[in-house]
Amino acid sequence: MSDLKSEQNPDNTFNINGSNNEELLNRPEPSDVGSTPVESQQSSGGPIRRKNNSKSPMDEFFERTKESQTCKICKKMYAGIGETSTGTLKTHLRRNHQSEFERGSHQTDFERKTRTVNYRRITPYSRQENFERSRSIINWIVSTIQPFSVIEDESFIEMIKKLDPHYHMPKIQYIKSHVIKRFQTRREKLHHDLGNIKSRISLTGDTWTLESDQCAYFGITVHYIDDNWTFKRFLLDIIPFRDFHYMVNIVQTLTNLLTEFGLSSKILALTTNNAPSKFIFDHGMEINKEFDHLGFSHYRCGANVLNIAARYGLQVHNNSIEKVRKFIDKVRNSNQLMEDLRRIFEDQNLTFSIPQIDVESQWNSTYLMIEKVKQMQIQTDLLVLQHPDEFIDSYPDENDWLNLGELLNVLSPFYSATLTLSSSVYPTMGDFLLTFWILRQHLQHEISVNTTRYIVADSILRVLDEYWSIIDETSKIASILDPRTKCSIFQQGSETDNVINAIRTRMASYTPETLNILEDSNSIITSTSDPTLLSSYHSQTTFNRVDARAHLRSLTNQFLPTTQPITSNELEQYLSLPNSEDCEPLIWWKVHRKKFPILAAMAQDYLTIQSTSIPCEQAFSISNSTTYNLRGKLNPEIVRSFLCLHSWITENIGENGGMDDQASSDDDSNLKVVMKTENISEE
Repeated sequence: MSDLKSEQNPDNTFNINGSNNEELLNRPEPSDVGSTPVESQQSSGGPIRRKNNSKSPMDEFFERTKESQTCKICKKMYAGIGETSTGTLKTHLRRNHQSEFERGSHQTDFERKTRTVNYRRITPYSRQENFERSRSIINWIVSTIQPFSVIEDESFIEMIKKLDPHYHMPKIQYIKSHVIKRFQTRREKLHHDLGNIKSRISLTGDTWTLESDQCAYFGITVHYIDDNWTFKRFLLDIIPFRDFHYMVNIVQTLTNLLTEFGLSSKILALTTNNAPSKFIFDHGMEINKEFDHLGFSHYRCGANVLNIAARYGLQVHNNSIEKVRKFIDKVRNSNQLMEDLRRIFEDQNLTFSIPQIDVESQWNSTYLMIEKVKQMQIQTDLLVLQHPDEFIDSYPDENDWLNLGELLNVLSPFYSATLTLSSSVYPTMGDFLLTFWILRQHLQHEISVNTTRYIVADSILRVLDEYWSIIDETSKIASILDPRTKCSIFQQGSETDNVINAIRTRMASYTPETLNILEDSNSIITSTSDPTLLSSYHSQTTFNRVDARAHLRSLTNQFLPTTQPITSNELEQYLSLPNSEDCEPLIWWKVHRKKFPILAAMAQDYLTIQSTSIPCEQAFSISNSTTYNLRGKLNPEIVRSFLCLHSWITENIGENGGMDDQASSDDDSNLKVVMKTENISEE
């Protein structure tokens, strides 16, 4: 071993007598190609000497001549000096003989030459310190839906090295394995968080198919209200199925999942989208049978019902809509027509508006297409006059424009309802049932007073009536416990009395031991102008349209009765208060929970019921970034782990107040986890 002596300079460099093998591998050498080296006393064909008559460090490990260079250890042969560079020989030593090189490199004559090497000492992190930083990068990748390949991007690596040169970047395979490991570890800790939920919970479920590998996924989201009256939701699990007949076992998969997490006794309702809903309703209501003794209810997604109903109305005047599509398609695909239309707007001192094409699977985009082209009818008429031959049989005539106007009048409240229910505002079942009730009243009014809109309104009403007929006792209770609606949508008399009696019956099960009453003031806020109770909806824009909720409220005032009885007990005192139309239900109950302790406990349960499966669909909405665009070939278990972990990190679920994983291997890159996919065969 060389006798290394070093002296640290003030600029944090070292004056070294000798060198380590890393410096040896990376120090500059003269190029062998094209040079005229000074030969030694050996005969022609022997080792080539440098101009300073020193040996190359490669001479210790290779027999080097002009004809060939042969490794002394493994006898691998390379082309001769001048044809194979020393860089190739160094790479061979690094990959195949690292230990031999480390032992032998310190004993060469060249190594003993005194040189001054300027470098900054960089001490790498310990394994645990490096792991904690890798964990933060993984959090960033998962929470922001980044591709795994980002850690191999040269600019990203350069940025990390500049920010923290002590950190060693992990490999992609480690990131993938670690995501699955963290999913498995954090999933085990969900039992702790779910066990601390004191109220009942509701679920939403949906199915989604990854086209790239024909793998289907069934996702379940959990919804509950915590002790601080904050609405919480997160993705419980997303289960991959390789079997095309997975639908027959969704019920069994769901019951197994709820049993595993101990949620069977807490489930109050499940809301699913069209495909699972149709299957469950058509095959014996298995879920309802499984949880019937718990007062369980299964609902079909109301937003899906709205979409189906509106599309039935659009089909009545489909020919007129098709003409609009053809017209807009021609204009948007012709530079000349687009410029002429722009000129018409400019001549009238109007802001140019580009015609909007619809997505046929989304009824509200068709509605917006019709609305926009109707607003610019004068300008489009002028464009057609300038190009009559371009729009033969592809532009609405007078009768078509009348049909389109009827569609807008009938569907306008539906558009407002869609904006309200699909927005980020928390929609309770009461809010949803009130919306549906208003839409039914609106359609019945259109049928009775306007014969030209009869067919459109009647076709939509049939679909809504079918949904209204399956509204059960649980959803009615949820509606009454919403301080914005209460008994508004129920007919005075037997219907209202039946719902109130149902509430009284269920109130009996809320004993003092089951109530979680916190000490606070008995004050009751009844003013609807209190800023703390106002809905956040009014701060949102709705594509330059009137406030959707205000639109629906104007119809509410037209149809709802105004009288309510006033009596003495807790339920009747609650019903005697005026409806708080602009309040946030959870804030209202947080303020009034001391005044109405039993009803507040019931509201904490029943206001979790979801009227749509939109929350679960939102979990799938990030799947385009997760799979299609950036990760089309991901293993289904990685997709599952990625989506669940994204939800849990975002919602702070499964942490238990500490780190959810630790470094557990001497080599993090060797981390291995079980990767499996459900493959349930047809029964």
